[in-house]
Amino acid sequence: MILMKSSVPTGIGGFVQDYDNPAKNWVRSWYFAAIDRMLIGRHREPLHVVYFPGVQDLEGPRYLERRVITHPVERHQKIIEKMSGDRHIFHGTLAQWIDHHAHADGPRLSIANADFEGQVNTCADEIIRLFRVFPGSRGGLLCMTTFAGMDPESIESGVVFANAFDSILEGRVRTSLDGLFDQLRPYLRGNSHEEVLPHAQFCRDFGILWRVLIGLTLFTSPTEGSGALDVAVHGDLSKILGDMYQTASRIQSLAKERSFRFFDEPHLRPLLSECRTPLFPLTIERVLYRSGGNNRMSTWILTLGRLSSPIAITVVAEQLWQLYSRSPLTFVSPSGRVSTYLPR
Repeated sequence: MILMKSSVPTGIGGFVQDYDNPAKNWVRSWYFAAIDRMLIGRHREPLHVVYFPGVQDLEGPRYLERRVITHPVERHQKIIEKMSGDRHIFHGTLAQWIDHHAHADGPRLSIANADFEGQVNTCADEIIRLFRVFPGSRGGLLCMTTFAGMDPESIESGVVFANAFDSILEGRVRTSLDGLFDQLRPYLRGNSHEEVLPHAQFCRDFGILWRVLIGLTLFTSPTEGSGALDVAVHGDLSKILGDMYQTASRIQSLAKERSFRFFDEPHLRPLLSECRTPLFPLTIERVLYRSGGNNRMSTWILTLGRLSSPIAITVVAEQLWQLYSRSPLTFVSPSGRVSTYLPR
């Protein structure tokens, strides 16, 4: 665990990040404003949320105010011991909780707040697995927070997933990156890594987009109970992605600069055009900020609606890309100052 400059004692061998700071407080309020919009017209319907409380549990009282039924998950037993109250907290990872909740035939989640405190690849499986128990009968709200690192694994997978989306959308991704880079310029201005950060940022973003798409692809989404994994599609996708990793590795090894090398994967779109989901992405909101320890963080809020009949995953991929490539990008300074920029 990284030691943070601004911290609170936990008793688990050091300190953890203090989440009571201006930037994080703004992000938290922004998230609960999205929940409040979701609650309109749902006064009689119980909503369930899974979240990571941490030792401070700054979100718990806000859920209580809104009568949202909480499912707190915490990996560290000593953090659980330090938390006040006698309510049950699941001891384990999010993936372990999802399996436990599904086996217990628990209610489907309307809200999931996954503040991972890690790089995208460290939580990739959990993002996908969430769709086994999320969203609810009327859709849902998914909030994801990750560390915006430049680790080689996330860079490599991001290149693959950028090409996956570009292949599904028949070349439209590669023509949009310049405008998205312009949207990032204010955030990167003056940074010593200004030339490589955009590439890392897009790789991380494609990692999130792809995991959401695959979660919708692999799991059925009943209105009640847990979804089932499509084993056949999982096998076909694994084979295609394995081939794409090999191709990306060969192409990227020829590149001296940090940039995407695009290639076509002809088998991906036909496979996904045969897959169906009743879920449809409605909105994507994105914010970049720095943690109390000055780490670059990213939070996304994604809302999903439920359709009366299933649609092709390729249509969902097109919608995800439209929402991502046309959505505003908000920057929050350490002092809590907010700036928002539209794509070009």
